[in-house]
Amino acid sequence: MDECVKNFRKFTGCSIVEAIEAATLRPAEALNITHKKGTFNAGADADFLFLDDDLNVKRVFVAGEEVVTN
Repeated sequence: MDECVKNFRKFTGCSIVEAIEAATLRPAEALNITHKKGTFNAGADADFLFLDDDLNVKRVFVAGEEVVTN
């Protein structure tokens, strides 16, 4: 998915924020699940990740717990 976000940004010229929202918030809105996914709102699942400036994944958290990725 990180490569999809990078490609979307490259091909459209959109901002980093717009590219990340296209992969997170907008799908959650389309599925009407923003109460659980795609936001940092209270009560939403604590699934998130840290990216560097080039949108490379650095750390991943699922349900608030860090998971090891390869």
